[in-house]
Amino acid sequence: MPAGGFGNSTTNNLGNISPGRKILNVTVSVDTAFSGYSGSTLPNIEIGTIADPDAYCDSPSNDLTELSDFVCTPDYVYPETNTQDQLVRARCNHYQSTAGNVTVTLTYV
Repeated sequence: MPAGGFGNSTTNNLGNISPGRKILNVTVSVDTAFSGYSGSTLPNIEIGTIADPDAYCDSPSNDLTELSDFVCTPDYVYPETNTQDQLVRARCNHYQSTAGNVTVTLTYV
């Protein structure tokens, strides 16, 4: 991310978690600071689900223009009563940045 020509944001599937699993934390590591973005809103990333895009890490919790690691601790348990895995997604709000690289690490048990 970012991917040129895709407006202001790009969404990627990170993977699935099974019922009964607990998300301990989400780490957003900015490997290359985002630059060349348009507007006054800073590039950020949200980690969540289709229904709740920022359930595990919201946009105010990180700033992709800084070389840093940002940690979110949702301490969320996906209920055992669910019958399907839950798809976890990352939405990068890059605002047409021309450069930048981020790594997302989700830790669960």
